[in-house]
Amino acid sequence: MPNESDRNPPRHSEPVLLSFPSPSSDNAAKSPQSTPAPNVAQRLAQAIGTAKEMGFEVRKVVFSDQVPGWCQIGTKKILFLDLTASTSEQLTQIDEIIASYCNDRAERQSGKLAG
Repeated sequence: MPNESDRNPPRHSEPVLLSFPSPSSDNAAKSPQSTPAPNVAQRLAQAIGTAKEMGFEVRKVVFSDQVPGWCQIGTKKILFLDLTASTSEQLTQIDEIIASYCNDRAERQSGKLAG
């Protein structure tokens, strides 16, 4: 004959927490630990932060006949972004400007450019 403990399993006093992805989330099929990729505005903010860490002062200006780029005045490096451009275009601009700066710097260090 079964005893009382066989019919009623022991109960746990601690609640069990379940985590479910949000139904509106694009990452519903991914694991709950994965984070969504940053959007364009967040990536632009990260790129501006990187430029500042590299020693640039970042300015957003309205250009008439000029193009986005960078210059150095004394020891100050200034990076110019087009204020009238979309966030996505500004991200492309800063990516290209930083790549150009890094390439110029590498060439200068290898003696290919006058410094």
